Amino acid sequence: MVAHVAAAPNATEGQPLFGGPGQSVTVSIRTIWAAVAIACIVLVVAYVMGYKQHERKTLDDRTKLTQEQFDGVVDPTLNPSGTSPAASSTPVNPSLISPGPGERRPIDGAGTGGEGASSLLIVKRAQDDPREEGMNYFIVANLPFDEAKRAGDFLAGRGVASALLPRDNRGFCQVVALRGFPAGTLDSTECVQYKERLRSIGREYKRTQKGPTDFADLFPRKYRRATG
Repeated sequence: MVAHVAAAPNATEGQPLFGGPGQSVTVSIRTIWAAVAIACIVLVVAYVMGYKQHERKTLDDRTKLTQEQFDGVVDPTLNPSGTSPAASSTPVNPSLISPGPGERRPIDGAGTGGEGASSLLIVKRAQDDPREEGMNYFIVANLPFDEAKRAGDFLAGRGVASALLPRDNRGFCQVVALRGFPAGTLDSTECVQYKERLRSIGREYKRTQKGPTDFADLFPRKYRRATG
């Protein structure tokens, strides 16, 4: 099908193609549709490019903001030599740090994580809990004993002092990181950095050891000694 566009007669030379008298222009309907299709394609490509550019800018802005927030932050669990801090830096009750025979066990494969190895404390009685009253500690996971011990051993192998605390009579245990934080410091850079380090170890644990958790659900809890 062809559309004919006819202009008035008596054309004079040098007048515009469209609208000039005496000029006749023939435009194919197929050509019109092709032009419309090309215009649509150009619009779609322009939209996609604009969207991707906006998405890239948003990601760059977020990355820059994260870098600014953690700029100059030093891992509080390591000293300048790259090893774990002295045991005295962990806020625990010294009178309860040495449980009875069989309650404190060395980790399996200590030091294989490339950091200073710590130890895993297995608490059997509430009165042997080494945590300090009123301090906040991260509950890393709640697992059956064997899985909890495996997770605790992995944390200890990465230089994180931790303990297994009995949770109920079904054999579940809490895996607790033994670095305590005073009230009002949970939003501090030091605490946030420590929490992120625990999660990083959890991701490594799940990836390399096929663990049942990556510690993503860890949370802080203030320790109150049971009475009565």
